[in-house]
Amino acid sequence: VPATPIAPVPSERMSSRLDKVRDHLRAIVTALPRLPGEARKSSELLMREVSERGTFEILLLIAAFAALGYGSERLFWRATARTRAWIGTHPMGTVVDRLRMIGMRLGFGLATVAIFGLGSIGAFLIFTWPPLLREIVFAYLLAVLVTRLALFLGRVVLVPGGRGLDDPERYRIVPISTERARFWQ
Repeated sequence: VPATPIAPVPSERMSSRLDKVRDHLRAIVTALPRLPGEARKSSELLMREVSERGTFEILLLIAAFAALGYGSERLFWRATARTRAWIGTHPMGTVVDRLRMIGMRLGFGLATVAIFGLGSIGAFLIFTWPPLLREIVFAYLLAVLVTRLALFLGRVVLVPGGRGLDDPERYRIVPISTERARFWQ
């Protein structure tokens, strides 16, 4: 009859995990003396890549791909004018109607941000880039995308007005004045 494995006692598991943490900390302490040299190598590699391409060219690449994302977002915005108008006229007599409208606005806005991401980062990823340049430009494009997402979420929650909304308080999730909504946005 095969022996059934016995589950480790909680104290044994904790002891095993502590041993792994100690081993990891020892490895970190052992690697610390190499850190300045590794940082210097990374800095030299970064400077070489930037000097080969030039700061202006890198900024131009970021701007071009962000413009592609913005252009694709504008095309999506134009193509969905009827859908946006339909969302804007959605009845909000009940809590369920209001939640449905908020969900539609949220879904539509997330789709808009996704279209921006596909247009900018998607277009960027089509091409082959030197590894370091790829990481630099990708990080900045990702930062632009996250900023756009944060602005969109602020618009959904705060609804600061503008963008053709006749009564922004009707759509606002957070019950604050329009002035405060604009301030926080």
